[in-house]
Amino acid sequence: MTSQYERQGGSYTEIDGIMFPNLLEQKQEYTIGKYGRQHLRYLIEHRRVLFTNLKTTGKLNSYIHDFDTQARAQEERIVRQMAAAEGTDERLKVTDPLRWTGLMNNYRSCAEEIATSKVLEQNSTIKIKYKL
Repeated sequence: MTSQYERQGGSYTEIDGIMFPNLLEQKQEYTIGKYGRQHLRYLIEHRRVLFTNLKTTGKLNSYIHDFDTQARAQEERIVRQMAAAEGTDERLKVTDPLRWTGLMNNYRSCAEEIATSKVLEQNSTIKIKYKL
């Protein structure tokens, strides 16, 4: 007979004939950036059950890492699109590096604001692809 915990992907460790659930997260280490930390804070404050389920099944770190990676990729894509739309290219970088740096910093700042607003939007309509 399997328990609800096992059906959700949990496992047990037997010690001295007693079965203990493996509640600790897997030891996979991820670097979590700004967007991952924002989303983690959102889960803790507003989606407590989802946070607990991800944590107890050991999927929290990989979920937050995936979310952060997608948000950073979106930010990079926005910066590239803005630079291409404005004609900021390698020629400008060579001819006027100070202007190029200023423009790229401006694009990055705008992209951070856009990505942050999209992260907040995603938080309000979160769809979990992780099977709990």
